[in-house]
Amino acid sequence: MQDISWVSGLSASWLAEHLQDGVYAIENERMVYANAALCRLLGRTAEEIVGHPFIDLIAPQDQALVLNRHRDRIAGVEGPERYTIHLLTADNRALPCELHVGATVIANGRYLAVGNVHDVTEKMALQKELLETTEELARIYQQLPDMYYRVGMDGVLIMVSPACINLLGYTQQELVDRPLAELYRNPRHLQRDMRTILRRRGRPAQTEAEMIHKKGHSVWIQANSSFHEAENGAPAWMDGMARDITARKRMEEQLAALARTDSLTGVYSRRHFIEASEDLIRLMRRNRRPLSLMMADLDHFKRINDAYGHHAGDLALVAFATTCREIIRKSDLLGRVGGEEFAIALPETALAQALELAERLRDATAAVAVPVHGENIGLTVSIGVTELADDETSLHAMMRRADVALYQAKAEGRNRVAFG
Repeated sequence: MQDISWVSGLSASWLAEHLQDGVYAIENERMVYANAALCRLLGRTAEEIVGHPFIDLIAPQDQALVLNRHRDRIAGVEGPERYTIHLLTADNRALPCELHVGATVIANGRYLAVGNVHDVTEKMALQKELLETTEELARIYQQLPDMYYRVGMDGVLIMVSPACINLLGYTQQELVDRPLAELYRNPRHLQRDMRTILRRRGRPAQTEAEMIHKKGHSVWIQANSSFHEAENGAPAWMDGMARDITARKRMEEQLAALARTDSLTGVYSRRHFIEASEDLIRLMRRNRRPLSLMMADLDHFKRINDAYGHHAGDLALVAFATTCREIIRKSDLLGRVGGEEFAIALPETALAQALELAERLRDATAAVAVPVHGENIGLTVSIGVTELADDETSLHAMMRRADVALYQAKAEGRNRVAFG
C-alpha cells in the first residue's frame, strides 16, 4: 500500500486516473509513490516501483547526476528544478524524460521529494530532426553556387551567403552592414529594383543590375527577390538569390551589335541606320536644326566582282567604309543600305556643307587602291545629296530624293556628286 498521506484532499485513484504525466514521491532515497501514468511510462507495476531505491529507475549514464542533485536539494543547495534525464524501463530501455523536481518537508519532520516526469521521446526526435535539418540547410547555405542575400528596407545588407566571394570578390564580413547601393554601377537603380519588388506584394520578382566587383570591373547580376512584412504589415526586409549573368549579357550585347551592324564592313545595317536616322530627324526638327543625307554607290562594282571575284568586291566595300569613317564626323550616321550602296546622315549640316563633304569623300575614294592578287584596284563613287525639308517627318522621302540625285550622278558619267 502506497503511503500518500502527504497529499491533502486528493486520492491516489484521482491522480492515477486524471494525470497524464508521471508523478512520484521519494523519501530517504526510496520511492514512496508512483501514479499510474508513471507505471505505464516505465512498463512496471506500482509494487515494482514503490519501496525500491529511486536510483534504480534512472539510466546508468544519469544516475550520478540525479543522485547528487537530489542530495544537494535535501542539504539546502539550490539546483535546477527542471532538466532532462533518462529513466530505465522494464525492458531496459533508456527513456528520455523531462524531470520536474520539488521538495516538501511535512509536519512530523519527514522529508519528501515530489515531482513529475514527462516523456520527451517525440520531442527529442523532433529536435534531432530539426537539428539535422538545420545542419543540412547550413551545409546547403555554405555550398550555394548562387548568392543568398537579405537587405533591410534602408538598403543596408543584413546577410549574405559565402558565394558572395565568387560573385563580387567580397567576403561576408565585408558586405554585411554595407549599403547595397555602393555595389551598384548606377546607385539609383537600387531604388528602381526595390520598387519593382515591392509592387509584387511578396511574390518573387526578377531584376537585373550592373554591379561593381571588388576589383572594379562590372558584374551583371540577376536576382529573384521578395519582401517580407513586419507584424504591422509594413515591409520589413527583402531577400533573394543572385547569380552572375555577365556572360549572358555579353552575348546579348554581341547579338545586339550584330543586329545593328553590317557583318562585312562594321557600319550600321540598313534597318538600324533607318531607325537611328528617324530618331535623328525628330531631334533635328524639334531643335529646328538642319539635317542632310548622302546616298553613295561604288561605280562599276559588278565589274570588280566579275573580274577579280567576290573577295575583291568585299575588300572594296571594306575600303570604302573605312574611307567614309575617315571623312565623316563621329556624330554622323553611316550605314550600308544595299549591296554596294551606303547612306550617311549628317546632323547639324545644311545642303551646302553636305555637298562639300560629299566632294571630299569622292576625292578620297578616288585615291584608294585595293590590292588584289598583286594588282591595285582603283575605286570611284557616285553620291546623291539632299537636305531635310521643312515639312518632312520621315527618312523615306529624303532617301528617295537622294537616290534620284545618285542616279543623276551615275547618268552624268559617275565619279561625281549631285543633289536633289
